[in-house]
Amino acid sequence: PTAPVAVAGATGFIGRRLVARLRRDGVAVRALVRDRERGREALGDRVELAVADAESGDGLEEALEGCRHAFFLVHLMAGANEGYAERESASAATFAKAAAASGVERVTYLGGLGGNSPHLTSRRMTAEALREHGPPLAEFWGAPQDAEEESMIFQRPARRPAIPAIESRRVPEEKKLAG
Repeated sequence: PTAPVAVAGATGFIGRRLVARLRRDGVAVRALVRDRERGREALGDRVELAVADAESGDGLEEALEGCRHAFFLVHLMAGANEGYAERESASAATFAKAAAASGVERVTYLGGLGGNSPHLTSRRMTAEALREHGPPLAEFWGAPQDAEEESMIFQRPARRPAIPAIESRRVPEEKKLAG
C-alpha cells in the first residue's frame, strides 16, 4: 500500500474539500484532528483519523509517521484575536519539526497574497516557520481580487487565482558562507 498523505487542518473549510478530492483521486489520507469525534462528523468514517495537536505538539510525530507528504492547513484565527499570528507561527514550527523527525519528505502550504492585514501577515509568518524548520515546502498563494475581498479569500476559493511558489529549500549554513 502507498503511504498516506497527512492533512493537518482537515476539518477546516479548505481541509474538508482537499480530503474529499484526495479520496476521490484514490489517495490514502490521514487526517490530523484535535478531536476524533468532530473529525468523524466532518470527514465521515472512510478517512483515517489521527489525533494530534499542532499547537502543543501532542501526537504529531506519531500521526505523521509513515507519511511522505503532509499538507499544513491549520488556521488559528477563529476564536482568537490577539496573538493568533504568533500562535499560528509557533504551531507551524512545531508541525515542521515533527514532520522532519517523522520522515515527511515534503510539506504543502496554502497562504494568501495581498496587503499587510494581520491575517495575511500571519500567513507569511506561518510559511516562514514551515520553511525554516521542516522538510522542503511547496507553497501556494491565493490572491484576493481586492482589499474588500481579502477576508473572503477562503470562503470562495474556486473563484480566486492561486500562484504556486517555487519550491523552498533551506540552504545549509556552510553553503551560505561559501558563497
